[in-house]
Order: sequence, then structure tokens, then C-alpha cells
Amino acid sequence: MWRILFVVALCWALPVSAAVTFTCTRDATFFGADGRLVVGKCIASGTLSAAGDAIGASTSQADTNAAVCGSSVAQLIRLVLSTENDGDTTGAYWTWDSTNRKVIGLGSNGAAAALLSVATGTTVPTNVTLAYTALCR
Repeated sequence: MWRILFVVALCWALPVSAAVTFTCTRDATFFGADGRLVVGKCIASGTLSAAGDAIGASTSQADTNAAVCGSSVAQLIRLVLSTENDGDTTGAYWTWDSTNRKVIGLGSNGAAAALLSVATGTTVPTNVTLAYTALCR
């Protein structure tokens, strides 16, 4: 019995890794015959995960669509991200992994270096804002 209590206490004491949380707002929506173009921004906070972080409540298609397109039944076709302010001291280039529906911070060790994932656990500075343009259907 004491072994079970020890394991439970050990698991409780282990740190839980946090992910980046994105709070998104849509600034404008332009409707066309084949879909809509949505322009907005997401404020990031937290620490980066190894394989990227969900932009919605989860990496489900419905949560991602709700966060950037404004509707869980909309279909996100393409998402382009850019850093909107100078508060990002991670040196990251932000990109969208459409297969896994995650935002990934990429950086480089020098001008000629390939882009690499920013280290897991890197804290995103306060109020880093990512501007986005999304094509939704």
C-alpha cells in the first residue's frame, strides 16, 4: 500500500509541461464565391511544446476551424502566420503544420543555417502577437 502512495505522490510532484495558448480574434472576413478570407491575430503565451501547439482549444479540425475561421463547421484550407510585433525574443519564425494542425516556432543558428524547431520549453514572451490570414470554405 505504501508503494502505491509513494508512486501517486511522485507523479503529483512531477511538473506538468504547459503548452502555448493562443487567444485569437478575427479582424475582418471577406466573402467570395468559393470561400472566405479571414484576417486576424492570435496572442501567444506559455511555453513551446516539442511538436508544436494547437491554435484552437485542441488540434481537432472543429476547434482549429472555430479559432481561425469563426465556425467549427467551416473548413480551413490554408493558414499563413507572421509575427506582428517586436515582442518576440525567441527569434522564431512561426509556421503552420497543416497535417497535425499545430503552430510551430522555427529558428536558425545563423544566416546560412537551416530552420530548426525552437527548443522545447522556451517561454514565449508576453503578448507575442501572430497575424494570420486564413482561407476558409
